[in-house]
Amino acid sequence: EVSALNDLSAAQVNTEVDTALATTTYAELTAVPAATSSLADKINWTFEFLRNNLITTATSQVLKKDDTTTTLGTAIISEVARTHTRGEFS
Repeated sequence: EVSALNDLSAAQVNTEVDTALATTTYAELTAVPAATSSLADKINWTFEFLRNNLITTATSQVLKKDDTTTTLGTAIISEVARTHTRGEFS
């Protein structure tokens, strides 16, 4: 019942949020998240990008999944007149 929510204290809400943040887990992404993806997927992408193996060559960056062999995403790198550009990961 929605009216029962009026009886929650700030401490109870805080406890619920703390518990959810501490115990909720998410699987590895299966692909690069879209610009309109969920906040959870965007946070997961940032974590995986910072944590996992990122291989950079003269023409691309390849982000690997936790197993270090499966590719999560690839971005093309180019250079024109000393301007280096990395495209979006896909």
